[in-house]
Amino acid sequence: MKVPWTEKPLDGWAIVGMNHYHVGGKRHLFVAMTKDGRCIHEEGCDEEALWCRLREKAVTEAGECVPLPVKQGEKPGKVGKG
Repeated sequence: MKVPWTEKPLDGWAIVGMNHYHVGGKRHLFVAMTKDGRCIHEEGCDEEALWCRLREKAVTEAGECVPLPVKQGEKPGKVGKG
């Protein structure tokens, strides 16, 4: 099983902080990552959407256009400049 931070575009970023905690019985996650002196972070419910937001931030910070992972039945898309 692959973990989200080992897949593009997050694979070039280093985790500098990650913490799980519970709010109202729901599992939450805080993640901060750095690359080339830049920092991105996300916080919220521990769901795939959190990692999607981090991927979008990584692409925006890098200023590049990369294909996003495509789930079965969805159309491919790209995020970022390009």
